[in-house]
Amino acid sequence: MSKPVNLGLPALDDARIALPILHPHLSSETLESLHVYLRELQRFSRALNLVSAATLPKAHLVHVGDALLCSRVVDDKLGPSATIYDFGSGNGIPGVILAALHNSRSFVCVDRDERKLEFIKHVSQAMGLKNVSVLKKDVEKLGDQKVQLAVSRGFGAISKTLLLCRGIFPQGGRILMMKSESWTKELAELPSQTFGVWDCQPIGKYTIPGIDQVGVVVEATRKA
Repeated sequence: MSKPVNLGLPALDDARIALPILHPHLSSETLESLHVYLRELQRFSRALNLVSAATLPKAHLVHVGDALLCSRVVDDKLGPSATIYDFGSGNGIPGVILAALHNSRSFVCVDRDERKLEFIKHVSQAMGLKNVSVLKKDVEKLGDQKVQLAVSRGFGAISKTLLLCRGIFPQGGRILMMKSESWTKELAELPSQTFGVWDCQPIGKYTIPGIDQVGVVVEATRKA
């Protein structure tokens, strides 16, 4: 009989052990594509300022793990939308990671930084993803895109995000924002008139094991 795997903190340092723990039932193909993402992130991060250098040693937890745990919260919230936008995509999280998990949906990564968009195109191709495209544009100028559903991570405070997004979502359009524990402060800073336009509430909370990083997904739905 083989020895049981130690799932303590040392084991979580190994991405091949940690990622299936964070998101059970990953296929071998999806798992391999996530390792390709991590490899390319390590290769290009410094040159393109994709993530903080301090987070690279645990990028499989801090970044990919964050997106995997977020996906477990939002999977039931994706609804019928065939196209999902990732606002301020930067390094491709969460859009590229969600695209690896949902190959029947199209993901559009939106950013103003052309070099980061080139990274997203490169890493998506390396991962074998055919459902990712990029768009170099300011988010507030997406009114012609008829955005029904978007995701974001580190795009901006809730108040800033909803102000920029007011003109691009139809009634019923939604954005799922990945936030830290400071989301309550951000929500408290929303102008009162915002609540007449948006219904905004948390839909799930998670903790990334090994680093005790807490994530919260806040959903905002356009009311009028």
